Amino acid sequence: MNVPCHEPESLRPQTREVVVVDDDVAVAALMERWLSTVGVKVHHVEDGLSALSVVATHPVDAVFADIELTKENGIDFVRLVHLVMPSLPLCLMSGRMEEHRALGALPDGMAAFLAKPLTRTAVLRQVAAMSDRVAQAV
Repeated sequence: MNVPCHEPESLRPQTREVVVVDDDVAVAALMERWLSTVGVKVHHVEDGLSALSVVATHPVDAVFADIELTKENGIDFVRLVHLVMPSLPLCLMSGRMEEHRALGALPDGMAAFLAKPLTRTAVLRQVAAMSDRVAQAV
């Protein structure tokens, strides 16, 4: 069943499947609720190894990863994903602004950043931007 989308056209992503890597189940559930209203399927996993398995077995369009994961560092995780799938859009998330500064260690364009607490509009805008990046690469 499709839920009518009441978002402006610019917030309606072409992305259809994303992976959310976050050990905070409440954050992942919130993202899934927001994204499902615009037709995006969310694969939630709590660690990088599980995320790599999903990326390898599903046609995902983007990955969102928390920087502070229980088993590993999100920045190291996105570096690994970027090596394996350099065209896959990546977005790191964190509630700590000092971690946003750590993104300076990543090459330009490797990953976007979303500050927590997340907002619905910020998540939808980021997915739409990631969709645009994929469309331009094709």
